[in-house]
Amino acid sequence: NYGIVPTIQFSYYGEATVRYQGVDIYGHIHPFGGGFFLGAAIGYAHVRGTYAETFNVPTVGPFPYTSEATMQTLVLTPELGYFYTWKSGFTLGVESGLQIPVAPSEIHFKSKVNYPDSWPSELQALADDQFIEPTDAKVQDTLEKVGQTILPTIGIKIGWLF
Repeated sequence: NYGIVPTIQFSYYGEATVRYQGVDIYGHIHPFGGGFFLGAAIGYAHVRGTYAETFNVPTVGPFPYTSEATMQTLVLTPELGYFYTWKSGFTLGVESGLQIPVAPSEIHFKSKVNYPDSWPSELQALADDQFIEPTDAKVQDTLEKVGQTILPTIGIKIGWLF
């Protein structure tokens, strides 16, 4: 199974935008012998967070910075659904579940600061303290919240069985 959520920003999770991709394997059992099933999936969710801002640095002017980080989390997804195949072979299924994060990984930052050569080390340290670290913290806070939040899942299956 493969699922994606395009780049979006939800204020519930924080100020950074996130892009979410998930890969898992799943299985179903039909305990009543009909179309209703219970299922479970296990896999990994990969989340990328981004936050961009332009800072006005004293005596230098505007300084753009984009903070970007990634995180993976092991997820477990219990499901409930219905799967039906007509005599013609046409098949339709629907399922819903909850994606439960089990073990979020460390957050890895990919962004780095490229200061102009003309900036003295004191100005770089000031920019790190006042601008870079708070911007990185916004991304980290967002990814930590996403890595701890249970997400609903919905699936639709359409196919043809021979």
